[in-house]
Amino acid sequence: MAERSASSSEQYTKKSNRLILFAGLVLLILSTMAYCAMTGGQKRQVVVSTPINPEVELPPHMQGMGGDGIGFNAADANLVAQPESVLMTGVVLGSKAESIVTLTAKEAPVRFLGMELAEQQDNGFTFEGTCQPNVVIQKDSSCTIKVLWSPTELRQIQNTLNIRWEVDDVSVFGQNVLSLSLSAQSTDSKDCVICETKCDDKEKAKERLASLFDGRTGVVDGDRVIIDGKEYIVRDGLLIDPETGAIVGIVEPERIPLSLDNKLMGTISPQQDVLSADGNLLGRLVGDDTIVDSSLKVLGAAVPVVSVMDKQGKVIGKTLNDGTVVDGSGSVIGHPMVDGSVSGLDGTQIGYLRPYGLVIGFTGEVLGGVVHDGTVINGNQQVIGSVKPNGVAVNPDGEIMGGIVPRGIGTGTGCQSIGTIMPNGQVKNNFEQVVGKVLLDGSIIDEKNAEIGSVVSQGMVINEKGEIIGFVNSEGKAVDSKGSIIG
Repeated sequence: MAERSASSSEQYTKKSNRLILFAGLVLLILSTMAYCAMTGGQKRQVVVSTPINPEVELPPHMQGMGGDGIGFNAADANLVAQPESVLMTGVVLGSKAESIVTLTAKEAPVRFLGMELAEQQDNGFTFEGTCQPNVVIQKDSSCTIKVLWSPTELRQIQNTLNIRWEVDDVSVFGQNVLSLSLSAQSTDSKDCVICETKCDDKEKAKERLASLFDGRTGVVDGDRVIIDGKEYIVRDGLLIDPETGAIVGIVEPERIPLSLDNKLMGTISPQQDVLSADGNLLGRLVGDDTIVDSSLKVLGAAVPVVSVMDKQGKVIGKTLNDGTVVDGSGSVIGHPMVDGSVSGLDGTQIGYLRPYGLVIGFTGEVLGGVVHDGTVINGNQQVIGSVKPNGVAVNPDGEIMGGIVPRGIGTGTGCQSIGTIMPNGQVKNNFEQVVGKVLLDGSIIDEKNAEIGSVVSQGMVINEKGEIIGFVNSEGKAVDSKGSIIG
């Protein structure tokens, strides 16, 4: 019995020890869990701050940052537009005008969200460019917006482009709007007045051109011209084939400068300066033979030294360099006028200065050229018609077949010069490249027959017959040769 009692005591002791061991394990687990909760379950790491060595080149993504790795203050971020507004003036009907606006992020990266016009308009502004919605523009970086307008009617429009953006930083809240003012005005390019602005600039001497009746051109060198490798003789404003003695072309006539009151001003230098008899600078000749001063005020015009026609187109005399008109016997019968007419000794109008140059057809093809007696001769030296005082060419039956190549400045969008009108109607840019050709109505078309501009007679006022009746003065008013306002 005693042995049975001892055995029970030992069993009780073993059971108690197991309970104590279990409780200890539970307490150890709970203590460990509490410690992990307090420390995040991670080992603590000591971070040593090391200053950036200014002599060590930073990686690209850190260049421009300060010692703390931050190169901007997000609160100072801004989006700047250059230019701050868009103004398009003189946009020619049927053309496309464009203006580039650059958006630059300042002080911090910004996110371009999008843009909308304040007012929807028919045939209004359209947009292209590199600025895309929800794309970040990095600090001091840019994207562009191309503002386009293609007017179909004479009008003036205004609008506002609202550009939405935000700072590319989660700590900065709110959307911003940059408002860009847009305005434009359309025009018919034939309404341009004076498109050249550098009239006081010195340019190279103007070359005197000669043209064969088939439209090929060359530069006069003394009394000779070489065209496509063949030499021709210059005589009395005509090109002569030295082998046959035939008239094969014409030469641009000399010109004399007349003031608005029809007085001879002096001479015209090869650099297109108008000089008095004493050599003083009076003005400058621009592309359509208008004479202007440094402020672009019209002073007069250069008129050609050519034969003179009566109203029916019959040649009655010729102009001399001294500003007189003589008949076939050499007697003085009148004086040329700045508007292209000829006044007799008694002050009455007796005729017109003969139109000069090559003649083109209705699609711009060269038909021939006008010689002294007013007849039109083609490339085979055949007389195919005659020219009238207004520049219209008719065939022997009196039917209109074309006219003189329009002269002036080739202009396109915004009255900007697109090239020089050649004697054969081609339009060449400053690189001597042919960019188009002119038609009888003064419009200019490219190789695809698309209209790209028109010929502008700067400063001159022309009636429906093609006659010069006055000029546009510096105040933008049309005046006649006496300075009286027209219309």
